[in-house]
Amino acid sequence: MTAADYRTVASILRKSIEDGTYRMGQRLPGQAALARDLGVGRHLIRRAQNHLIERGVLQSWQGSGVIVAASRYNYRISRMTRFGESLRNDGHTTATEYLGARLIRAPYAVAQLLQRPANSRLLQVELLRRVDGIPATVGRHYYDPARLSGIERLIAENASVTLAMRAMGIEITRVSTSAASRLASYKEATLLEIPPLQPVIEITGCNIDTAMVPVEVSIAVARSDRICLRI
Repeated sequence: MTAADYRTVASILRKSIEDGTYRMGQRLPGQAALARDLGVGRHLIRRAQNHLIERGVLQSWQGSGVIVAASRYNYRISRMTRFGESLRNDGHTTATEYLGARLIRAPYAVAQLLQRPANSRLLQVELLRRVDGIPATVGRHYYDPARLSGIERLIAENASVTLAMRAMGIEITRVSTSAASRLASYKEATLLEIPPLQPVIEITGCNIDTAMVPVEVSIAVARSDRICLRI
């Protein structure tokens, strides 16, 4: 192939993605291996990959090579925000993994949102959510254990905060949401399957019951390469 044939190489790589040879989130073989398999020079592989990166088909992360870009999803923020339900309505598949629960001293901002005294003991539940089979968010959910005793068991059984709340006779409504960017911690990067110190979006939400009493604060750490916030 000539230098002008990088588009042909790009077409071959794209076809390999479309037929499932390389899946969303999967790292491609190194440039030397691809060049050998396709019988071309590494410079053609590099140009083809850059061509696909520019078009959002591939991603390049420092230290992690080139991967197949994961699909983006819209996360709509409203009073009736429901993560899984909203994404399934848009045609995505979702799954929730229960990571565990523990009692902690409430972070100051969380205690304020839940209208609890500083340093109150709160229940923290951790969840990993996948969208289209790829990690999307790591969530920490906070509750007053005196009021919602056993909520962690219901969340684990239902793989859903909304269903767990309904099982306790509580309908929740979002009263506030804020979002900020920061770098992922090592644990977050591991769970989200991204390189360390990659940007993430931290979304903090407060939910109330029908009596307007705060019952939950959630802090979701989302992969910034996948989420698109709609307000």
